[in-house]
Amino acid sequence: GAVAEILKKNDIDASFVLTKDQKPRGEAKGIVLMPGAKVDRDQWKALRSWVRDGGTLIVAGQRLELSNDFRIEAEASAGPGPVRTVPGSVYDAYGHELALPYVSQLTGSFSRWETILTRGKEQYALLSSDSAVVGAGRIVVFADDRLFSNLAMALGDNASYLVTLLKRCDVKDVEFWDSIRG
Repeated sequence: GAVAEILKKNDIDASFVLTKDQKPRGEAKGIVLMPGAKVDRDQWKALRSWVRDGGTLIVAGQRLELSNDFRIEAEASAGPGPVRTVPGSVYDAYGHELALPYVSQLTGSFSRWETILTRGKEQYALLSSDSAVVGAGRIVVFADDRLFSNLAMALGDNASYLVTLLKRCDVKDVEFWDSIRG
């Protein structure tokens, strides 16, 4: 699809895997955890350990694990409006403006998280590279999975932002964890 093509053109390998019995491994790797990915307690612990060892975990949409571990919730977005990078953020990515439907926003306690994308006053994406939270790695949380769709790659600065974010996180190989959708 379009996501894989754009990443490949920018020297980032992408693969799509089912999460059944999947274990995180590898360096310079990112894992995008899609909403349909079934992750049991042991897999979540393995992902957290992998992040502590230097991995980059990108969570696309709300998960119970985010609420339990980090007190991050998602609720409906008041929308509409563009999603913008936060000026001054190390992940500012040159002032990108993303064109995404307004579905969700992140809510909760963000004291050890940096807001990297906003829609108006809403938090759309957060990043933690705080060693007390994530060890040597980082976790990026998006309010929903819209940025990771093939259609999104043709809109606004979406494709450029995704590539820039992965490169800033030193990701050269990304796995999209999902489940079969019927």
